[in-house]
Amino acid sequence: MPRRTAGGKDYTGSRRTEVIKATVFQRPGLVLRRSREMAWRYLISGCLFWSVHGIVPEPQNVVIQSVTFNSTLQWDPLTFPTVNVTYTVQYKQHSGGFTDLCTRIVFTECSMSHLPLYGNYILRVRAESEKEQSNWKNITFTPMDTTIGPPDVHVEPRSRALYVEVKGPFLQRNSATLSIEELYGTVIYNMQILKKDYTEQMKIVNIMYDSEIRSDLDPWTTYCIQVQVFLPKSNKTGEWSKMCCTATTGNGISPLQLTVGLLSGLIVFILCCWMFLYVYQRVKYVFHPSYSLPQHFKEEARTAT
Repeated sequence: MPRRTAGGKDYTGSRRTEVIKATVFQRPGLVLRRSREMAWRYLISGCLFWSVHGIVPEPQNVVIQSVTFNSTLQWDPLTFPTVNVTYTVQYKQHSGGFTDLCTRIVFTECSMSHLPLYGNYILRVRAESEKEQSNWKNITFTPMDTTIGPPDVHVEPRSRALYVEVKGPFLQRNSATLSIEELYGTVIYNMQILKKDYTEQMKIVNIMYDSEIRSDLDPWTTYCIQVQVFLPKSNKTGEWSKMCCTATTGNGISPLQLTVGLLSGLIVFILCCWMFLYVYQRVKYVFHPSYSLPQHFKEEARTAT
């Protein structure tokens, strides 16, 4: 086989390898420039491929967030080198076609709170960029599977007891306020009672009504209470409320009332002492004046007697 030559030099075999190595190490700028050219070619080819075939990535990590029937569909923003990306969300029940829920929105969430509570739905979301769309991403939604939020808890001190009042949670539907009982029937509240600054759990009791008096507690002791909803028909529990801490009393008077009473009594005592000293000084001044008569007046008085 004839040898390939350039300028009379042999470029075959080991000689060709030595020449290539010399080119790489002696002219690094040329190699870097060619690498950049190749990167731009790949990038331009990818953009042309997307523009021709209309490939837009579908939304990822599509999830449903639902607390006390306040439900939203959420997904991650599209990480794609393009601008003006919008999203469309549709829904349908198992029978029938899809209906628009949110159309060409720029946010990555869509509210579903106005959908009827009873029934199962198929939701789907897609991304759009100009005239191109991604594939649909589907997810199933059942409104009654919502997480029950925490109730509102109000605690008042009593003598060796605490009065606990529980309300809610409530939901807004079509400008009307509904309670959990209207949707699930029987509702039981689980109440957890702990002594403040104690790590061990004291007790968990069930409340059948919206108010309860917990008696046989230690006097002048701070207790912390949390309450959650329990739905016996569906065996479902809700989220715990915020910790509410209140101190019991010893004889119907709270520690705050006792402190205010003691301070008030101390102030009254100081005022009474001041008034007594003031009156005493005035009386003493009238009946026992501090000045004395001149000497010649005293002598005249003595001569007269």
